[in-house]
Amino acid sequence: MGGQVVMWVSALSILVPIAAFIVLRINVQRYLWYFFYFLLFAFLVDITSVWLLRNGMTGPIIQIRYLYSLVEPIFYFFLIVKLFNENKDVFPIKILIILLSLLWLVLVPISSLIFGKTYLSIYELVSNVLLSFGTAFIILKYIEEGGHSFFKSEFWIVFGIFFYHFSTFFIVSFLETKIGNSVYVIHNLMNIFTNLIFGFSFFLLYRHESIH
Repeated sequence: MGGQVVMWVSALSILVPIAAFIVLRINVQRYLWYFFYFLLFAFLVDITSVWLLRNGMTGPIIQIRYLYSLVEPIFYFFLIVKLFNENKDVFPIKILIILLSLLWLVLVPISSLIFGKTYLSIYELVSNVLLSFGTAFIILKYIEEGGHSFFKSEFWIVFGIFFYHFSTFFIVSFLETKIGNSVYVIHNLMNIFTNLIFGFSFFLLYRHESIH
């Protein structure tokens, strides 16, 4: 019962940054609108998956997971490029996007056709590690700029991405085992905290606009 409650709270927690974005009426650049649309997409995915799970329809959930596993890391890398496209110190993220796409093609659809099974957990592990290291690199750059970085909404968006993927990358290895359901509760908790961080980032952006 507790796991079901956490699952629903996790699925609905993404409404925190979505509501913050709408209610605060933030005047943002286009890339943050992309982020907002991605949050709406993620909310739709979560709600649909929970509904399908409650109705015992696991087949469509797997297909949704395949699609989302491709979209999420590629979008986050895209967002990082938009956030820091003028920073020459950022490693070539566009190359990583291409490599991740190719890796997904090999480990998911091609592997399914040839071997009759996918290696999604390997792909998710790789993408989580890459996002963890990539965002950690950017966070360190922010810290080098001084304490004022902690008041930037961009810092907290990147930190949210880092927090989620760093804290959950080990969970991927257990999702397809007997303890997968138990471990996934931790994943849901991390998802809740991540959405709170994203909501806080929008609040900081609103506060910055109010002051200026």
